[in-house]
Amino acid sequence: MNDRHGFANPCVEGAGFVINRTPTESHGHYRLSEHETMNRDPGNIARQGMNKLGFMKRPSIVSLLCVAAAIASPAQTFTTLHNFDGTDGADPDGLVQGTDGNFYGTTGNGGAINPCFPNGGGPGCGTVFQITPRGVLTTLHSFDGTDGYAPNGLVQGSDGKFYGTTATSIYSIVPGGTPVLLTSVSGPQGPLVQGTDGNFYGTTAGGFGSSCPGDCGTVFKITPAGTLTTLYTFDGTGGIGPNGGLVQGTDGNFYGTTALGGALGCGPSDPQGDCGTIFKNHPTGHAHLTLQLLHATWGLS
Repeated sequence: MNDRHGFANPCVEGAGFVINRTPTESHGHYRLSEHETMNRDPGNIARQGMNKLGFMKRPSIVSLLCVAAAIASPAQTFTTLHNFDGTDGADPDGLVQGTDGNFYGTTGNGGAINPCFPNGGGPGCGTVFQITPRGVLTTLHSFDGTDGYAPNGLVQGSDGKFYGTTATSIYSIVPGGTPVLLTSVSGPQGPLVQGTDGNFYGTTAGGFGSSCPGDCGTVFKITPAGTLTTLYTFDGTGGIGPNGGLVQGTDGNFYGTTALGGALGCGPSDPQGDCGTIFKNHPTGHAHLTLQLLHATWGLS
């Protein structure tokens, strides 16, 4: 006969073992006592039970092994720290924590300058802001178009300053100060990244259509003082329109992606098209390698 025993609901009552005794088994079953199952670590209970059973030493079948503990789920707490109203910014796009413990970020629109004519008369040229962990927000700067518009992320440099990009410029700023224009540049993408050499690296989107080849995007380096160096210019086959920022690998190279370009077609609907690339670039710009030409498979055989 098969003899079964265990807790009525071991997953609720604590921990238990249910053993099916095989026809050749001459030993009885074993169940942990209430004393053994109460207020014990489930992992230890399981190991103790296995040892007492001589598990795997005699022919037996475990039909159920359930070790459960009444572990309370941590409370899920969601707190809205700040609601933008347009005058203090709109369309925030990420945060970075400063060495002072506060958080810093940018909004692509909104701010004190409204409308923003360089941005097609949109609702503000964007802002740089600080917010404490408790949610106290301070607008550090509202862009007016002459110093850039549509800022896109920040990075804090090793010198304590924050460095960022707008649609037309690269700037630095210290809390309580105004942005210092480092250089004018068209279409920088995403936050900058500071390299191990102390310089900052990024990409520009370039143009599309008739402007590429010729203006398909770049990889650049800029010093904290504002000296800009173009490290690589995309020509279409190696990618078009680098999007997002770069990341520096442990090998010292910078890695990134392009939205379009490459040597492969982009599926049967656009066989002459391009699906983008993944690339790496040496900090000196002397070596650029397209790691992967992306394409669509579309399930064709």
